[in-house]
Amino acid sequence: MNAASEAAGTVGAMTAQGGTTPADPFTRMGDAELQQHIRAALDEQRRRAGEQGDFAALCETGFTEGFDSRGVARTPIVHMGLLICYGSVLGKSTMSHDCTFVHIDEHWVWEHPETLHDEVRKRPDRGREHQRSVSILPALEGLEFDLITCKMRNSVHQMQQVRSYRIFSGAIELVQTRNIKTDRYH
Repeated sequence: MNAASEAAGTVGAMTAQGGTTPADPFTRMGDAELQQHIRAALDEQRRRAGEQGDFAALCETGFTEGFDSRGVARTPIVHMGLLICYGSVLGKSTMSHDCTFVHIDEHWVWEHPETLHDEVRKRPDRGREHQRSVSILPALEGLEFDLITCKMRNSVHQMQQVRSYRIFSGAIELVQTRNIKTDRYH
């Protein structure tokens, strides 16, 4: 039995013996033991996410449903324990584009160590190049990420908007939206 199964068994047994909430056994644990259970639960989420099936098929669906009619990336989704993130670059000229990507823990989503799969497709459109990407990660409880929209003009990025999200109870929760104009980002 692994630590996550033991934790689940402990919670179930404590509740059956008169504990009032699943949190009750954790209030009795020391910090080191509590951290061990948290790590075990996150490891179990990672393991399950890695077994969720055909990443190529999920990406194919993402390329169909993850972008609006202009090709701009939509908000990420949680599906079967996976965080599916969309990214886009819409070329305007050789020195300008509009882009939208997910940023997690000081990493762009495609660089993040938790990324399980990342696929990029480029396609020309009226002489300009457009790029779309779909990235898949485990939807770990408490994960925080930003969806960042920028405009690049004359080779300078200007951040336009940052929408901050977190994973809470297996779903995406909007935390904050900021409209910004600055001369740097990626």
